[in-house]
Amino acid sequence: MKISVSMITLNEEKNITRALSSCSFADEIVVVDGGSSDGTIEILKAHDKVVLIQSPWKNHFGRQRQVSLEHCTGEWVIRLDADEAFPQEFEEGIRKLLSSTPADVVGYNIHQCNLVGNEKYYSKIFDNYETNPRIWRNRPAIKWELQVHEILVGLSGTIAQWDVFVVHYGFLDKKRYWQKGEYYTQVPESGIYRQRPEKLFYREYDIQPRPPRSAVAPYVPEYKSEVDPDGMPEIAIVRGPNLNKPEVQNYESVSDKFNMTLYSGDRPNFDLAHIKLPVIKLPSDPEDPAFLKGLEFELFDKDIIFSADILWTFTEQAILAKHKFGKKVIALECENIPFAYEDDGLMREMKQFNRRFTDVFVAVTTRAKDALLLEGVPGEKIVVIPLGTDIERFSPDEAAGKRTRKNLGIAEEEKVVLFSGTIAWEKGIYDLAHAARLVTLEDSIKAVPLKFVIAGQGPESQNIKKCIKELGMDNIFTFIDCYPYHEMQELLNAADIFVFPSIPTKAWREQFGMAVIEAMACGTPVVSTVTGPMDEIVADAGTLVQPNDPTTLSAAIIRLLKDDPLRREFGKKGRERAVREYDSKKIALKFASLFERVFETTYKGALRELAEYTHLPVKDILNRIRSIYSRQVEEWRGLIGDKTTRDKVREFYRDTDSYLFDLVQYNYENLYYMKWTEDIFNFCAELKKQKGDLKILDFGGGIGSQLIALSALKNAELSYADIPGKTFEYAGWRFNRRHLAIDIIDATRGDFLAGRMYDVVITLDVIEHLVDPEAAVEYLLRHIRPGGHLIIVTSFVDNNGEAGWHLNVDRYTDDSFYNFIEKQGMEMLNEGRLPRYFRKPFEDPDDLRPQIYSAISEERFADARNLMETHLEMHLLDLGILVRHAEVCLKLGDCRAASESIEKVVMFSPDMPEAVEIAKEIRRRDNENTSCK
Repeated sequence: MKISVSMITLNEEKNITRALSSCSFADEIVVVDGGSSDGTIEILKAHDKVVLIQSPWKNHFGRQRQVSLEHCTGEWVIRLDADEAFPQEFEEGIRKLLSSTPADVVGYNIHQCNLVGNEKYYSKIFDNYETNPRIWRNRPAIKWELQVHEILVGLSGTIAQWDVFVVHYGFLDKKRYWQKGEYYTQVPESGIYRQRPEKLFYREYDIQPRPPRSAVAPYVPEYKSEVDPDGMPEIAIVRGPNLNKPEVQNYESVSDKFNMTLYSGDRPNFDLAHIKLPVIKLPSDPEDPAFLKGLEFELFDKDIIFSADILWTFTEQAILAKHKFGKKVIALECENIPFAYEDDGLMREMKQFNRRFTDVFVAVTTRAKDALLLEGVPGEKIVVIPLGTDIERFSPDEAAGKRTRKNLGIAEEEKVVLFSGTIAWEKGIYDLAHAARLVTLEDSIKAVPLKFVIAGQGPESQNIKKCIKELGMDNIFTFIDCYPYHEMQELLNAADIFVFPSIPTKAWREQFGMAVIEAMACGTPVVSTVTGPMDEIVADAGTLVQPNDPTTLSAAIIRLLKDDPLRREFGKKGRERAVREYDSKKIALKFASLFERVFETTYKGALRELAEYTHLPVKDILNRIRSIYSRQVEEWRGLIGDKTTRDKVREFYRDTDSYLFDLVQYNYENLYYMKWTEDIFNFCAELKKQKGDLKILDFGGGIGSQLIALSALKNAELSYADIPGKTFEYAGWRFNRRHLAIDIIDATRGDFLAGRMYDVVITLDVIEHLVDPEAAVEYLLRHIRPGGHLIIVTSFVDNNGEAGWHLNVDRYTDDSFYNFIEKQGMEMLNEGRLPRYFRKPFEDPDDLRPQIYSAISEERFADARNLMETHLEMHLLDLGILVRHAEVCLKLGDCRAASESIEKVVMFSPDMPEAVEIAKEIRRRDNENTSCK
């Protein structure tokens, strides 16, 4: 049986070797080349199975495929594109399949594994059987048609399905993939003719780990990524429809340190023309403008995702990308109303999800920080960085002010009171109108020529003009519907007073007030209402009045109109405050410091830190990591031999440097370990919130990654214990580099924890490496305080005998060892999930649980709640009582308290049936808006 592989090529030097090498089963590979000008032809000519036909490319895929098909001489033809490869399963199974194919079967469809991001991931959405047969009998009637999306016609018989993959690498080359989209927009048959290439490029892929069955044979070359591990940190700034120049200016001046890409929706709310950083407009969902199609595809190769506000869908998309790809997420938080919009059950659920998994929150004001704290975010996760403005552009400029007045027809002697912003009720626009009328009625300034200028648009644009007319003031008001932001400094310089009369509502308070800062920077005196953070922004550099009060607003305006020295004083103070606190270049340095700190916790950041320590190039470190397992096996067998002793094991860990490379990859790229790190931090942060100070030990701490993460907990005492050696030394270097005061302990000394007691002991993937694991755990338990916790992961797996450093695999399974810990009197807090959390019980003579259960059975729910909350003060994470507490709070109508208790349960036991049912009930009540406070 002869098999032909049919291919077409055009400048495929980067891919063709990989494709050809996956055709070991083929008798001939018939390749039609359209006129390649790279090295494709030379590669094809050097392959002994290739039948090369050169046919000039005429923008017609179907014709090129037909030429190839006409030269195939095999009984069976198999199609392969140059940017594809057959997996090992295909290569090994194809001849057996074809030799047993029934006579009525004319061809086979298979799956396409479209790789996305790198060779580890693929698009789950496109994991379907292909519409065109991949394999077919070579018969004269079968032909190719169409210019693009070509189809095979003339197939008479059954098309069967074979459950294997062909691997497609085309999505990995983003530049070429984009060019393909541009080409398709010019082809009528493409489906996106005369549209934009975004239609093809930015779509939903559902990126998932690649199926193991799609693995190619070892001799098939890997895809050579163009990502430079030594390149600048990659940061995605995701703002959806709210991307705007005033915010972005806070990042532009550090673009030489970070490769920042901004992501907007395709229906932006603001003018993006003058933004200096690259902007990508992603297609927005028609029903939810904050859902950005193709965002996951864009985030794959980023190190940090900088999103905004946990109430936006794109922040949820960022968190999902974090969980899939191990990214770090920062959220810029402007919202200063705690639990805002959480009357809606779905919104509350999304906010809780985003709150829990965001790595760092940037609160733009202390009020935004307070809102996050009230919502349960650990203070250690919050940093306050205000937004700033360009104080060189926004600066006092008398000439610009005069020029603008002239252009607007405003006389020099007129006093100008300016408002700029959205024309909406909550912006206080009607209060300004009424205050203006009161100003005109003031006898002491009737001789002062006045002009009120309102710049902006909004839902009340027409109504406010009508109101002004009814008040008889249309002669002193000027409306500017659209004033370009890049010229706003000129308008501010034309004003004598800037007013900001914002009004708080139940669902909204002023979040920052950039317009006020810009006015202050221009030296224009400000009158603002006290709403949201405005007292924090203005401080003593302006006049603050009560909101929704035209009388006090008018009095403040009158005072400034009458007192020229006072106006000048406030103008000077405002300028000084803007320069001191809100200079966008100074603010950019604060963001740069944050980005650098977060980058250190990424895989690329960890690679660079190891490069700094070892003086090796990052590329060499990556090469070591790729071969690390086989090297560890070789080192272990060379040292240990056939007999394992405590001294030999210690010698192995003391002398090997393999674990430096192994643990960098494991700690910062392995999604499971990264999730453990996050869970442990949240657990300890919750403990610290309840107990105050904490003493934490990481036993077998490796390169110190857990303690570096936990060092963000203020006033936590941290200890590190391990065998002295290469990893021990590197961990110490890392602690010193960060100026961390960590107690470093030699775990080979006799009673190495003598005199020390801990609230939390962590030991992850350590115990299985010890000669006597039971003795080690018993020793650790003696150094845990009553009510303290052991957090542990074991891995009693021998990897078919290769991983000899996993000891005692014949004596224990992971579950049996966890059972051993329970037998030592420790209470397991979670089951079936890693890490395992154990609590050391108190000697508690006043156990309240009998009283709690009695009160519940007697339906004394208020008493039961009080008893449980007393119990939980001492037993912070008693999951059983937390579940009962949630049930009782539901009966009392307090959904928020119930939700808080269930959140804690789900953190450690997400599949607990009772907790799942209560969570469903909370959502149901939220949606129905019943029986909840």
